[in-house]
Amino acid sequence: WSSDVCSSDLIGAAKGLDPHPLFDLRHCVGQSDELARTGENPLLHYLRKGHLEGIDPHPLFANDWYRTRHMGEGRAAPLVHYVTHGAMRGADPHPLFDQAHYLRHRDGASGAETPLAHFMTQGRKERRSPHPGFDPVYYASQHDLGSDTGNDPFLHYLTQGTYEGAWPSAEFDETLYAARNPDLVDTGWSGLEHWVRSQTALPQPSADGPGAGQGAEALFEQLRTSGRQRDPQSYDLATYEQLTQERRQTRSDHIGGLKLKPLDMIKVAASGTA
Repeated sequence: WSSDVCSSDLIGAAKGLDPHPLFDLRHCVGQSDELARTGENPLLHYLRKGHLEGIDPHPLFANDWYRTRHMGEGRAAPLVHYVTHGAMRGADPHPLFDQAHYLRHRDGASGAETPLAHFMTQGRKERRSPHPGFDPVYYASQHDLGSDTGNDPFLHYLTQGTYEGAWPSAEFDETLYAARNPDLVDTGWSGLEHWVRSQTALPQPSADGPGAGQGAEALFEQLRTSGRQRDPQSYDLATYEQLTQERRQTRSDHIGGLKLKPLDMIKVAASGTA
């Protein structure tokens, strides 16, 4: 891990490269106006204070979830703790990544990487299930994602499907769950993540299957508004400052029904990094 830090600090950050499978530069910058203003190296910012300010290093790594369950009052960066200690002890890094479940269903496991890193680099391409509540085969069949490994069902659910009432499995009625838990709108979480965190009662799925019911569209528009910061396309911009501005514009355009073209990878000038 220390060598990764050096590589990102001296070379990789200037090219917009992620220093580790579990550290997403775009995701981090999209959560911080300070990073957008200063152009500080996102990895060093996270290690220095970002993890204490609620900045998650990756869409599938939740600092608050991990710290509360596996670190107590420790002030070390949760991601570092997970990579060096927690993964070996079976600690779940996110409400929707169940390590025990994933390890039971993955083949060719390598002890050299964490289960979450394996999922990001290999398992999701093979459509392995990261959590008992998410069925990638079922989800892909509902959304015409085909067999292309580039069409990741889990990423589609987190960044798009959940805000449209898509069911993560045949047993989880996203629309009905959202209707019965209106506080979901203020969290920015998917319905499945909200359920895992709160352990509220799970409604009986609608006999009609997936699809927004009467009166549900307004609710999902609110969900889309609160959750657009999770869209990975929103973070691929030329500079950190433009990156956060585009994130705000993307949220507005998405609600207006516009389709945005894919954005280029961020390119940060070497002089602008910490």
